[in-house]
Amino acid sequence: MPVSLMVIFTAILILYRDFGGFREHISWLCVGLVAAAYACVNMVLARETHGKAPMIVLQVLLSLVLAVIAWFSESLRLLTPFIVGAGILVLGNTVQWKKGRDDLHTWDFTHKIWTGAIFATVGSIIYLLGILAIMAALKSLFGIDIEKLMERILLPIGFGLLAPLYWLSTIPPVDEDASELYENPSFISKAVAFLGTWLLSPLTLIYALILLAYGLKIILTGELPKGEIAALTTPFLIIGTGTWLVLDPPFVRDNPLAKLFRKCWFFLSIPAALLLAVAIGIRIGNYGLTWERFGLVCCVVWALGLGLSFALGPKAKRDIRIIPGLAAALMFVTAFIAQPLSFHNQKSRAIDGLKTAGVMTEAGLIKPKADINIVDEAAARKAKGALQYLQKNNGFPAIQKMFEGAESIPDDDYKYSTDVVERLKLDSISLNSKDRDFYASYYNDDSPINISEYDLLSGPYWLNVNTQNSSSIEGKGTEFSIALGGRNVIIIHQGIEIVTYDIRTWVMAQSIETSEIIIRDPFIPIFAEGEQRLALVVKNISYSGNKEEFSVQVLLLSAGFE
Repeated sequence: MPVSLMVIFTAILILYRDFGGFREHISWLCVGLVAAAYACVNMVLARETHGKAPMIVLQVLLSLVLAVIAWFSESLRLLTPFIVGAGILVLGNTVQWKKGRDDLHTWDFTHKIWTGAIFATVGSIIYLLGILAIMAALKSLFGIDIEKLMERILLPIGFGLLAPLYWLSTIPPVDEDASELYENPSFISKAVAFLGTWLLSPLTLIYALILLAYGLKIILTGELPKGEIAALTTPFLIIGTGTWLVLDPPFVRDNPLAKLFRKCWFFLSIPAALLLAVAIGIRIGNYGLTWERFGLVCCVVWALGLGLSFALGPKAKRDIRIIPGLAAALMFVTAFIAQPLSFHNQKSRAIDGLKTAGVMTEAGLIKPKADINIVDEAAARKAKGALQYLQKNNGFPAIQKMFEGAESIPDDDYKYSTDVVERLKLDSISLNSKDRDFYASYYNDDSPINISEYDLLSGPYWLNVNTQNSSSIEGKGTEFSIALGGRNVIIIHQGIEIVTYDIRTWVMAQSIETSEIIIRDPFIPIFAEGEQRLALVVKNISYSGNKEEFSVQVLLLSAGFE
């Protein structure tokens, strides 16, 4: 079943360009297929552990459920990649599924499947380099260009099918004897042990001392740095716990340095986890809940739970399966509840902020624009940040609901953050770095465009559009130039102005989904007179906060000009 899922996954990658408007759903479906493949591998290994058949029917049903969940993941606000992560983390535990503790067997099986994954990655890189070398040789020697063949066929087959197949072939039997780790560990086992003993453990201990000193500095100064603690502590907690696992086998743990690290680690992890807990608690209080912050809360629960139980609990209870198992359980929970909880929290913050700021009545009605007077700037900032979070996370229906009872309910044109906050008189409220202004972008997918009616393509032209523009932008190798006059693009040929086009109105008319500008047709005819024609092809747009300012990359098509 995992192999069948990989074949389907590869076929979708090859045909991805042909799915049109369904491509976003197809992308999520691919994530669901990956999650289903890992789930099926876990199921097969767990069944083999007890000498049982793999239950193909149950695997098919599970795969269908995960595929459906993934297809609707955006509307359901689910984080499907976290399901993939949970499936990966429990792979090593399946060798002892529903069996008593056997740390040596679990360690041996886990390090072998991850070694196989490393070799699969290296093989994929070699495959890519080989394909690139062949492509360059064919183009140089025979003028044959296989770039599209490589992108659409060879790379999907290599990365979507061949690499996973290779990795599956390296998974050892679940009943393989691990007793050799006592007397005669393999070269790979020794290499992993050396990495953990002489590289990871001393570096982690040094970093722990630095982090402890940093925590002491925070206590003495009474100030938390903005946005730094999570980046400092999260990798430390993950890498340190991973190092502790690497040093678990008997042939490693007797080394004095390894023994020191294993005695100290979980005691050192507790203050780091507490520091992260305080920082993320303050961040949530100031800026609300997001799925990223929910994930950090889960990291605190994981690190603090392990630190307290492994440092203070009896050694007999230190089953190494708990470490990835608890992480997998928390990731699975995060996949299903992080986004809904964050959305509900930000919606409540928006409503509370609007009421306190004087934008919404206590009855929950948005005031007429003329009656709005901001009475609390901090509350207005809180509301604006929450509203922008909702817009970036498909929350426009929730914003529309807030306008029920107002003199008008925003339509799709109000999906732009700046238009919504302007209606609520929040446009003058500046946000701090944690509540950034709305950002959206568009990248042309290079779909074919019929240019048979045109005889010259110029550009590309990069246009930074704002109310102050008045400069001229030349196109290389052509007789055309483009001048910017505020929101207008002026096409000039041999010093003569041909046409003025309002590019801002066109950009603002496009719809936005989360942080992506959706353009149905990037081809814009702008001039036709006799045999002379001009058209723009939009290649890229970046739009950030201020609706008067954005950057756009265009090509210019022309016909009938000498």
